[in-house]
Amino acid sequence: MAEGNGNGRLRQTAHVAVSVATPSLGLMRIEVAEIMVAAQYPMGMERHQYAIVGLTTSDGRNRALAEACRLGSEFLFFWDDDIVPRDRAAPTRLLHAMMDNPEMAALGGVYPRRTMPEDDPIVIAEPDGPVSWDWQDGKLHRVYMTGTGFTVFRVAALAALGLPEYEVDGTTVPRLFWQGDRANLTGMTDDYYAAEILWKAGLPWYVHGQVQCIQVGKEGEPYVIRERELVGAS
Repeated sequence: MAEGNGNGRLRQTAHVAVSVATPSLGLMRIEVAEIMVAAQYPMGMERHQYAIVGLTTSDGRNRALAEACRLGSEFLFFWDDDIVPRDRAAPTRLLHAMMDNPEMAALGGVYPRRTMPEDDPIVIAEPDGPVSWDWQDGKLHRVYMTGTGFTVFRVAALAALGLPEYEVDGTTVPRLFWQGDRANLTGMTDDYYAAEILWKAGLPWYVHGQVQCIQVGKEGEPYVIRERELVGAS
C-alpha cells in the first residue's frame, strides 16, 4: 500500500512494522489510555503494541528493543504511561518523518521535565548543552537528545551498533539504555545514556516541533512546557 506524503511522492507503508512499547510499573492514567486507543498511525503500517511491566526503566526499554528485533519491526516507538500528546495524529507525524528521512536514527516529540507544574522541555541540542527551543518553529531539528518517553527509533540502526548484551528475566537484551554516565556508569538517566551512544556513533537524533506532549502525575496532575522568556522583553 502506498500513501501520499504531500510532496508529490508516494510513501510505501505496506510491510512496514512498528513496535509500540510502554514500559510501566502496571498503572496507567485514564487520560493516557484514552489517547492511546484513539491515536492515529500511518495507513497500512503493521503495529505490534505491548507493555513491559514491572522492570526498571532501563531494563524495560532494553527488553522492548530486544522484542522489536525479534518481531522484525522497522521502528521502535516508546510511548510511556505518563505521556499525553496534544493530538492523536502525533504517532503518524513521527513515523512519516522517519520514513521520509532514512538518515534519522531517532526522532522524539517534545515534553517537559516533571519537576514543576511548568518546566523546561527535555530537548538538548548538544552534549552538556542547554535546553533547546529551536523546535518552536514546528520543524525537524537535529539534537543531542529528546526525552525517550515519546520517541521513535530505527531498529536497524540500533542493531548495527553491536551493543553489549545482558540478561533480563532470562532474556538476552542489548544495553542501549542504562543508568550511568560517561565515566563510571552512575548518575546518568537512561535517555542521556542512549543519546551518548548514538552521538558517538554519528547516528542522528532529531526533535519534531509539531509533536508536543504533556506529562501527567499519578494523581492526574499535568506537567506542561513553560512559556519561554524572551531576552529583552519588557
